[in-house]
Amino acid sequence: MGNLGRALALAVEERGQGSSYLHLIRNAAGEMVGRINLFDVQRGPAQSAELGYRIAERHTAKGYATAAVRLVASAAFESHGLHRLQAATSPRNVASQIVLLKNGFQFWGRARGSYLFNGAWHDSLLLEKIDGDDEQ
Repeated sequence: MGNLGRALALAVEERGQGSSYLHLIRNAAGEMVGRINLFDVQRGPAQSAELGYRIAERHTAKGYATAAVRLVASAAFESHGLHRLQAATSPRNVASQIVLLKNGFQFWGRARGSYLFNGAWHDSLLLEKIDGDDEQ
């Protein structure tokens, strides 16, 4: 089994365990334009998960990420029984921050030196959404 096969098998296994939910994002023609996933799903008292997504560069700024975040956040709260979602973005990734803000996420912090990229440590901006935030 190749790398893709192993990755898909792992995604299916994690979905069955309820620890991760991977979704492919397709356009109206059925072409895959990106992916979105809930990962690090915490059960018990936390009932939370992290949200991550990626859209192929040639498909950005077409509303795919905004629509996908809306659908997956709704499923996280309504179908998976989660209470809180969080996402992290690079401070320079304003487009991703806008996608999250459009979907009711709020800034709640900055993780200093949270990831290593090109030999240097970089910060992340942290955003969250709590189930019911849209009703307030």
